[in-house]
Amino acid sequence: MILIQAKVFHNALVKNDKVENNFQSIINVIDMMKLKVETNGGKLDFESHPLISQLLDNAELSIKGSMLNNALNRIIDLSNLADETNSSIFSSVDNMVLPFLQNERLLAWSSSTKSTFDLSKVLIGEKFGINLPEKVYGMAGVAIAKMLKAKVYNSVYNRGEAWSQQEGQQRVYFVIDECHLLMDGQDASMLSIMA
Repeated sequence: MILIQAKVFHNALVKNDKVENNFQSIINVIDMMKLKVETNGGKLDFESHPLISQLLDNAELSIKGSMLNNALNRIIDLSNLADETNSSIFSSVDNMVLPFLQNERLLAWSSSTKSTFDLSKVLIGEKFGINLPEKVYGMAGVAIAKMLKAKVYNSVYNRGEAWSQQEGQQRVYFVIDECHLLMDGQDASMLSIMA
C-alpha cells in the first residue's frame, strides 16, 4: 500500500513540476514518507514536512476521500506508529525497491525522464523484444518485466472488444519465455480477452 501512496504523491509532484518523472524520484518520495509529521502547538506541522510542504497548494490534498488526501492520512497514520514499527514497515519497502537501484545496468533507467519507447504501440502493430533475464538483472528484471506485461495487458483490455473495427488497431501477439517467473492473477483474467 505504501508503494501505491508513494506513486500518488509522486504523480502530484510531477504534475506540479516539483520532481522529475522517473523511478529515482519515486524512491525519493518514499524516503520523505519515512519522516514523521511533527506537531507544533498541538497541530500537525505540514509546512515542515519535506514531502507534504511541496503539496500544500494542491487542492486535492484537502478533499476528503481523494487519493492524495488518503495518501496524506496514511503518512499521518505512519507518523503515529512506534518508531520500531515504522522502521520495520519501511525496511520492507526498501527491500522491495532497492534491487532496482543496486544493479548498475538499471541505474540509467531509474533516473531517466524521457524515452522514445512507447509500449502501447503494440496495439498498432509495432514489435518489441524485452530481454531482462533474472541472472543479469536479478529480481528487479523480473519486476520490470511484470510491469511491462501489465502495461500491455491494460492497453489490450482498455481498447475494448470492438478493437478490430478501430482504425490501425492490430492483433497483439505476446510471447513470454520463462513465463513461470511472470505469471500472476492478471494472466487468468486476461485469457478471455487475449484468446
